[in-house]
Amino acid sequence: MSYNITLQCGCTVYVACHPVTGTAHTRVLEKRHPACAVRSHEVGLHLEQWELLPQPALGTSTIVEPNRRRSA
Repeated sequence: MSYNITLQCGCTVYVACHPVTGTAHTRVLEKRHPACAVRSHEVGLHLEQWELLPQPALGTSTIVEPNRRRSA
């Protein structure tokens, strides 16, 4: 299964998960938001798992949507 996750900065991340365990094994920045202030966010960047966690100080949540375009 794969998902598109929208980060607090507005960037979109493609996340692929292992079909049996559900563990995320691939996290790639797919689209950078024009208003993103994170300098390291470039399309194709492989993200660490902790970078997907919501930041409580911002008061926002992460949006997770199943990715229908790619197969697992």
